[in-house]
Amino acid sequence: MVFFIKNTGVPDTVGGVAPTSDKAPCRNRTASAFVYGDLVMLDLTASAAEILTNDSNSYIPGHGDSTGDTVWNCVIAPTAAALDTGGIFGVVSARAGIAADASGEVTFFGIVDAFCISTGTVNPGAPLTGAVAGNLDAVLLSNERVIAHYMSPQDATLSTEELKKVFLHNGLFGGISNP
Repeated sequence: MVFFIKNTGVPDTVGGVAPTSDKAPCRNRTASAFVYGDLVMLDLTASAAEILTNDSNSYIPGHGDSTGDTVWNCVIAPTAAALDTGGIFGVVSARAGIAADASGEVTFFGIVDAFCISTGTVNPGAPLTGAVAGNLDAVLLSNERVIAHYMSPQDATLSTEELKKVFLHNGLFGGISNP
């Protein structure tokens, strides 16, 4: 995957780099619908019953059993363990959301609209971690990994979950908040 493109196509006069957007069709394997902007994660541990843990094809991209389910195309709600130890996170980019057991588009890298929340003022460029509630959080605990950066104007009233622009990078540019 190419992470950044040259300034060709960037609409400002200076240029610079532009993060590419990496989207993929995925199946929601939870009992609840996801809405546009929700934080989700790939089901790498095959927790969904539809992914066969005794089938090696379930772990190979583009394969799977007769339903086509693999750990690479099924998304679930973020788990506390994955938020602490690492996972592959995405943001629902399908405008209509993704109903339970339905498919829709998820963005795994790039500038996206995502639900964010914080108990304090959030400044542009602030590191973000994920929350099991399906949003990105600007309050970083010592065991949480940085998976995105805030790319909206300063917000002092983000105590209610709101859609904001973020740079989702899955920890490539963040690491652990307090190693």
